[in-house]
Parts: sequence; structure tokens; C-alpha cells
Amino acid sequence: MSFELFIQRYLAAFDGRASKKFSQVRHLFEMIFHKEMTWITRDGNSITRTQLSKIHASKLDFGSRVTLLSYQIIGCGLVETKYRVMNELEDLVVHAILTIEDDKIFKAQVVGGISIAKVWSANPYRIRWIKMAEDDLENKLSCSNEDDYH
Repeated sequence: MSFELFIQRYLAAFDGRASKKFSQVRHLFEMIFHKEMTWITRDGNSITRTQLSKIHASKLDFGSRVTLLSYQIIGCGLVETKYRVMNELEDLVVHAILTIEDDKIFKAQVVGGISIAKVWSANPYRIRWIKMAEDDLENKLSCSNEDDYH
């Protein structure tokens, strides 16, 4: 099975059902994330594989739905991805560059995205959506120097 199919299977597990537990998808997580992987946030903070698994477990607890929007091989061992995460607390698009080693994500660098915050209006039963653009997702990522991602 190809790496792209593993990613699709893992993200498909985030189907919006809050009853799903991380233990049900841990094997998929372990198939796509290298033991020494590092996730680098947009502001430069590093997240370990263990920390990422806890974040993903909380996303499942919130009943998150994740949709893969874009998957493109942009170089040797480099994949550009965009995916959407939706739950009762957040709605966001993440744009990341993945460095692949041994058919697993070794490094992920978040390079952009859009966050759509949910804010309570005067009526607590209505949710007002406010779009906060962090990055113009239409801009093409310049990958002229692959060393920037290693």
C-alpha cells in the first residue's frame, strides 16, 4: 500500500464520531509517523510524535472530521498537503510540507492555513463564524531550494 493511501486511511478515521478512541487508530498513526518525527508549527514550535498522538487523540474526542484537500509530491521525499479539521470548537485548514523517510513522515513543517474561529453571538444557541486568514492558500509554494525543508 502506498504512503498516500495510508494518509487517506488515517484521515478517514476522523469521521466526526466522538465515540471513536485513539486506540482504534493508533496502528494507522504508527504506520505513517516516524518514531523520531518532528512537527514544526507555523510559529516555529516543535512537537514530538508523542505530543502529536495526544493532540490527535483530543481531536478524536471532540468528534473531529478531517478531509484531505490536497496531496502533491513536490520533490524527492517531499509532499505538500492541505487538509481541513472541523469539530465543535474549530474549523481550520492546515497547509504543511512533509519530509518522508522510510515511507513515514519524518518531519512536518506547517507553512500556512486558514483558521475559522467559532464565536458565540448574543444568542448562545447560534454560532457566528469569523474567518481569519493567516495565509493566502492560493499562493503557490516556492520549492526552489529543497534544503529548506530538511
